[in-house]
Amino acid sequence: MEHFEMKEILNLLFEIGEALDHNGFGCAQLCSNRSTPNQMRIDFVSSLCFLISVDGVKKQELDFLESYFDYYTTKEELESHIKKLDDGQSFITKVPYSFQAFVNADKALLQLNSSHESNGSAAMLNTFYNLGLDLIACDNSTSEDEISALTSYIEMLSTYANSQGINIPVPYDDTRSLVLNEPIGHKRQNEEQKDETLQSLLDKLDNLIGLESVKTDVKSLINLLKVKKIRDERGIKQPPLSLHLVFSGNPGAGKTTVARLLSKIYNKLGFLSKGHLIETDRSGLVGGYVGQTAIKVKETVDRAIGGILFIDEAYSLTNDKGKDDYGQEAIEVLLKCMEDNRSDFVVIVAGYPELMHDFLSSNPGLKSRFNKHILFQDYSADELLRIFILMCSSCEIALSNEVVEYANNIFIQHIKDSGKNYANGRDVRNFFEKVLVCQADRLAGMEDVTNKDLTQFIMDDVVRVRM
Repeated sequence: MEHFEMKEILNLLFEIGEALDHNGFGCAQLCSNRSTPNQMRIDFVSSLCFLISVDGVKKQELDFLESYFDYYTTKEELESHIKKLDDGQSFITKVPYSFQAFVNADKALLQLNSSHESNGSAAMLNTFYNLGLDLIACDNSTSEDEISALTSYIEMLSTYANSQGINIPVPYDDTRSLVLNEPIGHKRQNEEQKDETLQSLLDKLDNLIGLESVKTDVKSLINLLKVKKIRDERGIKQPPLSLHLVFSGNPGAGKTTVARLLSKIYNKLGFLSKGHLIETDRSGLVGGYVGQTAIKVKETVDRAIGGILFIDEAYSLTNDKGKDDYGQEAIEVLLKCMEDNRSDFVVIVAGYPELMHDFLSSNPGLKSRFNKHILFQDYSADELLRIFILMCSSCEIALSNEVVEYANNIFIQHIKDSGKNYANGRDVRNFFEKVLVCQADRLAGMEDVTNKDLTQFIMDDVVRVRM
C-alpha cells in the first residue's frame, strides 16, 4: 500500500474515533489530540512491536514506526519496550482497547439500525492487517514466523468481533482497501464482474469441512506472497520464493480440492497468469520407450503453464528403478521445466506422507524446490458425517434423525476397522452413492412415487449398505 494512502486511512480512522467519542459510544481517549499518545496510536504501535519481536529489531522497522506514527526511538529503547510487553502467546489473546471500542460502537449502532454495517470495526481490522503487511515488507527478509504471527493476530481480532455479534471476515482481500462505504485508494472490483474474488475463494476454503491446519498453512502462505508482492512493487531486494508445494496425506483428504482453490488464489495474487489446475500421475509423464518420456512431460507442462501441475502419487515416479524405467528421466525433465518456467508455473506433488519423504530424498533437486509441506490429516467420524449430510443437502435429500445417527455409527466403526485402504471423503462419496442405489431399488418397486419419496433416505436405504 502506498505511503500516502495509509496516512489517509489512519487519519480517517482517527476522525471516525473522534465522531464515535462525541456521540457517546464510550470511546473516550480513543482519538484525542493526535499530537498526544492516544489509545488508538498506542494499540497500533503495540501490535507492530509484537510483530517486530518475532525476529528482532531492524533499522527499517524503526524508520517505519517513525514514518507512520512519529514514534521516535532507538533499537535499544524499542527492545526494552518489547521486553515489557507480555510474551507473544499472551499478547496474541489480548484485544486492543481501541478495537473493542469500535466493536462496541458497531453493536450499539446495530441495535439502533438492524441494517447497519460494521464499517468501523472492519476498518480497524483491515488497518491492523495492512500495517502488519507493510511492516513485514519494509526490510529484505521475511520469516514464516512473522507471517504466522500476523495471521494469528488478525484471526484473533476477527474471532473477538464475531463473539460480540459483529461479523467481520478475515481481510485477505485482493484490493487491500478498507471495508467502508467510500473506500480510499484502490477501488473494489466491479460487483457485476462474474470472476471469483480472492475473498470468495478464501471463503470456499474456510467452508471446507475439517482441514483446519491446512487452512492455517494456506492463509500464512497467502500472507507471505502478499508481502513479497509489496516488496516487488517497492523495488526491495529479497531472496527467491518457491511456490512449489508438497501435499502429504491419505487419499480423499481434500488435496486436489485445495490445490484447485490454490491455483485460483495464486492467480488473484498475480503469481499465475491463468490459475488453472492440470492433474496427472505417472502414466501422464512416463513413456514406454526412449525419448517418449521427455515429450510427455513437456506436453503436460505446456498445458499447465500459467497454473498448477498437480502430480498425484508422485512417489510412483521413483518406485520402480529397473533398467527400463523412465521415472527418473521424467523427474529430470520436470525439474528443468520448473527452472525454465519458474515465473508462471507451479508444481504440487502429492501422496502418502511416508512415501513422499522417500520421493523427495531420491533426488537433490526435488528437496531444494519443494521446501514447503502441507499435511492433510484424516477426517474424523464427525467430519465424515458432516460431509455425508452436505452431499445429501446438495441433492435436496432429507435425512431423519434416525438415519443421521445410524450413518454416524457407520463412520465411527469404519474408522476403527479401516487400514491402509482408508480413503476419507472418497469413502463417504461411495457410501452416499450406494445409499442412492438402494433408494432407487426401493422406489422402482413402488407404483406411486411422490416427490417426498424421491427426496429422502429412509432407514431401509442405509441399513443395506456396507462401506
